[in-house]
Amino acid sequence: PSGWFGRDYRDALENVHIPVLAHEVGQWCAYPDFDVMKKFTGYLQPGNYDIFKYIAEQDGVLEEDKDFAWASGRFQLECYKEEIEANLRTPGLAGFQLLDLHDYLGQGTALIGVLDAFWESKGYVGPDEFKHFCSPVVPLARLAKRVFTTEDKFEVPVEIANFGATPLAHVTTKWVVLDTSGQSFASGEFPAQTIQTIPIGKNFMLGNVSLDLAELPASRQYILDVWANPQSTNTVPNQVSQSVPLFQNNWNFWLYPAQVEDSKTSDVLVSSAWADAEKKLAAGGKVLFLPTAANLDPAKCPPMRNVPVFWNIQMTVR
Repeated sequence: PSGWFGRDYRDALENVHIPVLAHEVGQWCAYPDFDVMKKFTGYLQPGNYDIFKYIAEQDGVLEEDKDFAWASGRFQLECYKEEIEANLRTPGLAGFQLLDLHDYLGQGTALIGVLDAFWESKGYVGPDEFKHFCSPVVPLARLAKRVFTTEDKFEVPVEIANFGATPLAHVTTKWVVLDTSGQSFASGEFPAQTIQTIPIGKNFMLGNVSLDLAELPASRQYILDVWANPQSTNTVPNQVSQSVPLFQNNWNFWLYPAQVEDSKTSDVLVSSAWADAEKKLAAGGKVLFLPTAANLDPAKCPPMRNVPVFWNIQMTVR
């Protein structure tokens, strides 16, 4: 994760003068959808899933399976996006490989795929979305953080990686900021004189996205969308010009007011002390209880992490 959020892994390649490939990047697990067990109709039986399902049943969360699979799957996808983009931003890094696109059932089970063990969709991502950050040509925004206030600066360098067969000629590159309803709040084009041709390689700068966040409504989720549209010049007489794909990538960010009126929260107790919270609740008050790690039983509430389980928990704890 040290290369995520606009950063990269260039420090790891310092004084390295040979091509480097990143090996089995990511390996982020997602919670299983137990419906996959129905697909095991041959000699291979889902004994590993039986164990996971039994644990979920004993813990009283089996009915939450679909929600867990969706939420952890989308979280897994965000982690793969950050990891792959960090590799594509790193100067001198020649390429990367994933452990797999589908779940791996050996060595204690590694549910690291965006596809299930049968190479079929898990339902939380399709190929079009995955290709935004994993394709021959990928726009890359160095968005250093995702949560802003209306007083923050929004200055985001944007580059592009081109590992296609040829340089891209006559490219139009644009950006737009949308909210989740699709309403556009800002847009622009990168300087045309700098991007007539995008060569094969990476770290080709397109320009900067600059916003005055004070002009955007808050609190709200936004999407920075960047796309590059090469124009084909490979025409054949008496035939329609061959279409060229549109390369697109996007990033979520959230905007909040820099100042919040005290009157809106004055009747709410914010506390990490349960004794104070309990007293306020008993009196009919409102409480936002934020327990610390010391307040929680680690057997029932394991510490939170910034990333999902790596490969599988047995490999981690050993």
